[in-house]
Amino acid sequence: MILGVLITLFTVGYSQKMVLNKIISPDCDGVDDYLRMDKKNVVDFKIMIFNEAGDLVYTSDDLYYMWAGQQNNSAEFCDAGFYYYQVNYTKRAGKKNRKNGLVFKLKDKGKVTLLGKGRDCFNQAAPKPVAENSAVSNQLFTLQGIIKDATTGAPLPHASIKLENTPKTIVADANGKFTTEIKEGTYKTVVSNKGYASKKYVVEVSKNTSYEFTLTSKGNNTPTETVSNNVRPAVSDVNINIPRSNTTHPYRFALIIGNEDYSSFQRDLGSESNVDFAETDATIFKQYATKTLGIPEENIIFKTNATAVEMDRALTQINLLAKNTGGKAELFFYYAGHGFPDEESKEAHLIPVDVSGSNLKFAPKLTDVYAQLTEHPSKRVTVFLDACFSGGARNGGLIAARGVKVKPKANALGGNLVVFSASTGEQSALPYKEKQHGLFTYYLLKQLQASKGDVSYKTLANYLSEQVGIRSVLVNTKEQNPQVNASSNVQGQWENWNLK
Repeated sequence: MILGVLITLFTVGYSQKMVLNKIISPDCDGVDDYLRMDKKNVVDFKIMIFNEAGDLVYTSDDLYYMWAGQQNNSAEFCDAGFYYYQVNYTKRAGKKNRKNGLVFKLKDKGKVTLLGKGRDCFNQAAPKPVAENSAVSNQLFTLQGIIKDATTGAPLPHASIKLENTPKTIVADANGKFTTEIKEGTYKTVVSNKGYASKKYVVEVSKNTSYEFTLTSKGNNTPTETVSNNVRPAVSDVNINIPRSNTTHPYRFALIIGNEDYSSFQRDLGSESNVDFAETDATIFKQYATKTLGIPEENIIFKTNATAVEMDRALTQINLLAKNTGGKAELFFYYAGHGFPDEESKEAHLIPVDVSGSNLKFAPKLTDVYAQLTEHPSKRVTVFLDACFSGGARNGGLIAARGVKVKPKANALGGNLVVFSASTGEQSALPYKEKQHGLFTYYLLKQLQASKGDVSYKTLANYLSEQVGIRSVLVNTKEQNPQVNASSNVQGQWENWNLK
């Protein structure tokens, strides 16, 4: 239900305009969501709002707080009716002022909440008081994303994001990407880059969040600054509403790796050699691992942009976990990133971010990875590979000059091992740009979400084969056919295994 407020102003003793809008409708459309006030050069401020009976329903002396109809700074919102507000403030020059106004809600529709078309557009389960650059808890969340040219879509290297009324400035990397740790809250930002018109955004941070900002190149008719009151987080549908299992599996362990940024570690590579969304793939899969698959947080080894040394240590670590659990372990290995074949041996390799496709000496062979995962007895080992091993990639090959693809050699599997691979033979593992995931990972997560993790391996395999196969042709105009391989030890059994 949308809250609508009509404001009639009664000036008291001065002519300057304090309240800038006459209607507030906090429906997250970016237009008059809050009672906006001109606080320029204001050094002291207090607002009080009263109901028809004269009871104080809201007050704040926070200069950066905005009123959106909430009651007593809580998640509850005022009923429809008449409200009276009084604003007392002092300008920098020392002059004290008062502004009074009458607030009228358009119709009595009972208790107003900001669900449905309201705060739910920020993907919040419940409404919260909204503040300008106001942190509401000490918990830190990851704010990340990319800054692009609005016309070409090209990333803008070293563009900056200034958080207003804070000393914090975020600078994008050479690929236009940024990441920072920040407290929960609502932040007014100014995004800028040399040669581009600056743009203002209001961003909501209530969890780990990704945004995509765009800037317009300056021209004769381009304003020096444009305003976009709200920007929606770039959130895929599988990133939210993650099912939570009531069961915890103490002997489940996972190694999760997302290798995306190769160009920062290898100067001869451009951003086209990066693996778009691999970090997001790994991050969201980890959330499903803990919440849906019941893997304890402390049982997960998680790496993004892992170097050769880091990957070697992580594989050794999960190998030792299997060794020390007396055959009771269930191992999960998830990898999103580059795979690459050796041209001569046709051996497939996983590629750390600091290893070149022209020298695979320090890239782990896929056969060695499988051997480490199955060296010691375990109940079962499940592998998800959102990578291809033909020399292709989501954006482009790891070696841009090489135009030929290599069909990797098939690997014999041992132990109680099942491998779900994103593609077959010479195919590439492609992105699903609309959903900001790898295509294979998106549908893997989609099935986990829909089934709440209660899905057999056969059902999952059939779903991935059909959905990825169809969608790849539609969105990427190329074939991508996931495949499943299982060791001889589990033939006739693995189809009935369940992820729950």
